[in-house]
Amino acid sequence: MLSVAVLCSLLGALWISPLNGQQTGPSPVVFVSPESCSEGVEYYSPSRLTCLSCGANRTTAEDGLTCTCSPGFIQPIGSQDCTECASPTVSSRDGLFCLSCVDGYNSATGQCNTCPGGRSHIVVDTPPDPTGSPGSRECVECPVGTWAAVGSLQCTPCGVGDCSQCTIATTHGGVCFPPTPPLPSPPTNAFPYYQEHFTAATQLCVDGNASSCQLLANLCTLQLYNRDDPACVLIQQYSEDLLQSLYYPPGSADQVLESTGIQTPLITGEGAEGVSNLPLWAGSYSLNGTLLGLEELTQQILLCTEPQPRASALWRVGVVYQISCTVSAEALLRKGSNAPVFYELYLRDQTSTTDTLHTLPVLITNYRSTSGEAVNDDSNVGSWQFVRRFFLFESVTARPLYTSSTTLTVLMMSEGGRIFPPYLRVSYSNWTPTDQDLPSSHITEYAGTSQSFLIALIVLSLVCAVLGGVYSGLKVNGFVRRTGLTCCDLHSLVYAVVMFCDGTSTLLYLLLTAISLFWLIFYKVQYYLLLPLPSPTEDLTFILLLAMAALFRILHVLYQLWHQSKVDVFFIDWEKPRGLVQTTNQNADVAQTIPPNRMSPVSIWRTYFVVNEWNELQSLRRINNTLLVAMVLLFAHVIGLEHLAERDPASNVTSDPSRYSAPFSPILRFSITTIFFSLFAALLRGYMFLIYERYFEHKLRQFVDLCSVANVSVLVLSRQLYGHYIHGKSVHGHADTDMRQMNYNFKKEQEDMCGRRGLEGDDQLFEMLLTREFRTHYDKIVTPLRGDGLSHAQAGQTGVSEAGLKAHQGLTYYLSTFIEHGLKDVDYIVGVKTAMERLLGIEFFDALGKCVFYKTARHSFGDVLFHGCEWSLFQLDLLLFGIIDVVSNSYPLAAVITLLVSWLVMFVRDWAGRRNIAKKTLVDERFLL
Repeated sequence: MLSVAVLCSLLGALWISPLNGQQTGPSPVVFVSPESCSEGVEYYSPSRLTCLSCGANRTTAEDGLTCTCSPGFIQPIGSQDCTECASPTVSSRDGLFCLSCVDGYNSATGQCNTCPGGRSHIVVDTPPDPTGSPGSRECVECPVGTWAAVGSLQCTPCGVGDCSQCTIATTHGGVCFPPTPPLPSPPTNAFPYYQEHFTAATQLCVDGNASSCQLLANLCTLQLYNRDDPACVLIQQYSEDLLQSLYYPPGSADQVLESTGIQTPLITGEGAEGVSNLPLWAGSYSLNGTLLGLEELTQQILLCTEPQPRASALWRVGVVYQISCTVSAEALLRKGSNAPVFYELYLRDQTSTTDTLHTLPVLITNYRSTSGEAVNDDSNVGSWQFVRRFFLFESVTARPLYTSSTTLTVLMMSEGGRIFPPYLRVSYSNWTPTDQDLPSSHITEYAGTSQSFLIALIVLSLVCAVLGGVYSGLKVNGFVRRTGLTCCDLHSLVYAVVMFCDGTSTLLYLLLTAISLFWLIFYKVQYYLLLPLPSPTEDLTFILLLAMAALFRILHVLYQLWHQSKVDVFFIDWEKPRGLVQTTNQNADVAQTIPPNRMSPVSIWRTYFVVNEWNELQSLRRINNTLLVAMVLLFAHVIGLEHLAERDPASNVTSDPSRYSAPFSPILRFSITTIFFSLFAALLRGYMFLIYERYFEHKLRQFVDLCSVANVSVLVLSRQLYGHYIHGKSVHGHADTDMRQMNYNFKKEQEDMCGRRGLEGDDQLFEMLLTREFRTHYDKIVTPLRGDGLSHAQAGQTGVSEAGLKAHQGLTYYLSTFIEHGLKDVDYIVGVKTAMERLLGIEFFDALGKCVFYKTARHSFGDVLFHGCEWSLFQLDLLLFGIIDVVSNSYPLAAVITLLVSWLVMFVRDWAGRRNIAKKTLVDERFLL
């Protein structure tokens, strides 16, 4: 424990700096031990925290903190100098008067002759009276006008401790004063304690009583530093040795917060080169100005308290600590016994050569300037008014106050873990003795002074938007070529917006992922606290960009749903009739209805089977997103790895109820989501690509094989002049055969005893860029089909019209003849896209004269299925999961909503796709299983 002398001296450091225009805040002070002062000639100054000389005719007082006049000298009231008493007089015991010796003067000792023992012969000092009679010292009982202190050997002069016998004095605050000069009066509307003690505190502070100056400071603090209040006005006029102004100089907030005097670096772990807990100290004063102590800060300034070990994180370096509670007025009264305690905060700065205290500024949001403006609520730091002292609650004023919120902000430098001076923001609210639920909260936060991250985030997001616009322009160029547009229309404008959303969303996703991973890695591995997490404004900007990316991705997926449900799909059956229809005597009646020389019909069931397989592929994804979300939920929430996203430099991976869990950072939380989503998606995709699709089944490749076995080709027109072609014409001529023949055909292919399946060589898959002539003929043929307007309900009631059947037959003939180069005016060539065309997914040249079939090594027809939209759907799942999670801080809620949306998208795609197939292929929807 520090001695009372040391505590007083440390707290005296609050008032060391003179108040002038150049001062921006209290200067740090060097620790000097009171024991180092020379006894008798030096004293330890509480205001300067050092040893000072007593000066002439003075000696050190018993407490070592002041000096008194030497024997034979007095210091009259109102004087600062010690005056020697002329012989044969001596100084009174209180050092205020020179007294004559009634019983004789001893010149050898310079004192009055000693008195005989006994209570009736004690030495009594009698001060001068108003009639002009000099004071005296005599061995008598205490005369009228004095009072004998219990246990004392002297009679105390009137005016020191008891006014009951003083007929010439006035009483203020229990202290006696002479009638002149006139004393200051308190405001008439002040609360009772203010009216009772203001006058005495003012006069005694002028006379050098430090506790009275502290009482005045407390009265000013209770008035929330109202500069027009008399206590606040007077407190700024007294000597700096007693009390420096409670106010920081106006307009100095910027300079105060940019001070670089604190040398001790902050570290996030244990080490010898810094501190892992904020070295905060608190000085406390009672209402009457008495120093209560100076001690290391724990939870003294909080109305909400927590047990250990949770409370140990309150001042741990880098930990954002938030606590809130409700307290009752009864608890406040019980805690404070109706007497408020006043606090001032310090930061202890210890290096290898120095050990200093830095006073921390306090920002009271309720403060009003002389013009009545709430300058401390303004975001303009330059207008802030810092002060030094605050209280937790009080019940002495007419409208009692309590701290509804406190926030300690630690401002980080960009080098070596050093900090600028932290400051405490305090907000007060009114309360009454009957209140039961008074909300209160505290936050310890860390912030940087630079806006570079916010600026970089905005600039990079704008770059993403610009690049998204460039990407949109390239895609629109390809769109115009694929649709054959000659002028801008509504669809092209919508497509431009959707492609802008697509490109910008992808770039924002990549940008936000990179940013979040940067913060997670560098925030968690730093030793010196160099990198505080982004501010709330920067967090909000990040969340808005994430929401924008998610919204853009939703718009793109909705467009893909609409587009894929509108594509033209046609199945070309290459199977030829096996001869004329044969009749027998048993079916003579039926034979009469069959025209002569009619070819035997080709079975439709192979086509139905292929159509059903295509229908199943429409909403098939390459990644099982249900399993993906479940794995993310398991590792992040159930196992508890989400705690890596806490605003705590320590890497906590489990939830311990006894441990304080810092609030989550939205940026770190999104990084956890991104890591797990990307990792598990890569694992699932790797498993599908390297194992499942290679050794078990590849849905799209199997569909191509099925087309070849079924002797059915598939032509998909996703745009007016662009589409995909799967060449499924059987090399065996017929597919409608028995099992024996089918096995024989497979064996011939295995032994390479027949032709290749491809249109040219082994190529079965193509992207088509068509001519306008092809499209004109195509549209002319399919007009009756579109006129039918089949829905699944109509198909079940009326079937296909005769015109529709003829159109279907005509389209089959047209397309099959086109594939076999049998049309004179419409033909095609086979080519290969350039690397840049494949990369951008567009074509640089129109199809002039002939259509172009581009060979493709990938299953490009998957682009009109969910299989080809996996990247977009993956982003939708991740961004939707991420934005819901950072807003709600709930992985289960994000998982449920993400899966519901994903299932809804798949349901809509399946439902719309079935209707589109039924309409475009004339296959009754009841056959789509």
